[in-house]
Amino acid sequence: MSTERITRDHVETKLKLVQDELQGKVNDKKTAITTGVSIGAAIIVLVSYLLGRRSGRKRRSTGRS
Repeated sequence: MSTERITRDHVETKLKLVQDELQGKVNDKKTAITTGVSIGAAIIVLVSYLLGRRSGRKRRSTGRS
């Protein structure tokens, strides 16, 4: 058993290390989520455009020269 007392500085140092590690993981996840949302939004816009274009062709008159 250790006779060294745990001081406030020891606790603060350990908590700071844990906080820094968690903050790094959160920042990594934010980047991945932002990238995923951006790609998803681009796909939705592209699909909407293509479906709207297809719908417009169906409604267009066939008497075009």
